Amino acid sequence: MTAQLRRTTPDGRSFTALEQLADGVRTPLGRRGVEPKTGDPSQAPAAAPSPRLPVAVLVDRAPHTTACYAVTAVDSRGRLADRSPLRVLGWPPLSRVSIGTVKGEMIIIRRCDGPDTITGQGHVRLPARIRHLCRLEPGCRVLVAAFPTCDVLAVYTDSALDAMLLAYHEALRVGSRIPR
Repeated sequence: MTAQLRRTTPDGRSFTALEQLADGVRTPLGRRGVEPKTGDPSQAPAAAPSPRLPVAVLVDRAPHTTACYAVTAVDSRGRLADRSPLRVLGWPPLSRVSIGTVKGEMIIIRRCDGPDTITGQGHVRLPARIRHLCRLEPGCRVLVAAFPTCDVLAVYTDSALDAMLLAYHEALRVGSRIPR
């Protein structure tokens, strides 16, 4: 080692700057960087337990559903762009279906004598009478829900979703402390 790095302690011992750094690491510093007093370790005050972090309260899991949901657009011919709900139901292209409406909600069921048909490419095509009744224009987005256990496809317009969600949140507000 070079002479510049050598240091001496008050009792005349010499050691290098590196040893000095190592000693600083080995000796834990107390509060505010002051070394703790030496003495009998049994006389040292017990360290206060470190405060525990708060644990988040978990929300109960929603029950598992077998339904498949998709938000999709209606094109100029009345076709629903997303075909995944039909795949979940197992409805092949050219299947016969019956489409009915209930307050802005379209219910589609597969029937061998149904008046409507799934397109050859596997899209649901909403007839003009249904689109006019539900006030759907090209580009409108709808929520499509496939329920495999019932073999039913439901199509919800934005106004039907608004009404359902408003009723749901109103019911939640009644049972909680949410202000009006």
